[in-house]
Amino acid sequence: MTDHRRYFDEIELGEAYESPGRTVTEADVVMFAGLSGDYNVLHTDAEFMKHTIFGERIAHGLLCLAIQSGLFTRATAPYATLGFGGLRWKVNQRDEVVQQGQTDLVVQKRP
Repeated sequence: MTDHRRYFDEIELGEAYESPGRTVTEADVVMFAGLSGDYNVLHTDAEFMKHTIFGERIAHGLLCLAIQSGLFTRATAPYATLGFGGLRWKVNQRDEVVQQGQTDLVVQKRP
């Protein structure tokens, strides 16, 4: 079996990736509320949210981070990942870019 994962010593300093796009749907928001147990009115009460600055229900911030994790795997060749190291992330609802940030991974050196 061939190992196509990229090891630590194969990663160039400063590499950056752009993921494909993904639309967050009403079904995503509803399912994440059920999965997480976060039924805050921001995410679940369409009538209430009509009268807020958003005008409609909004997605959970943690839902967006979970989606980011999946999109990352579609934007890069797979790493020989050992674990998650941390992240710096921000969400912007007023421009084209909805999320951007950095995710730290612990990546194995080639054996």
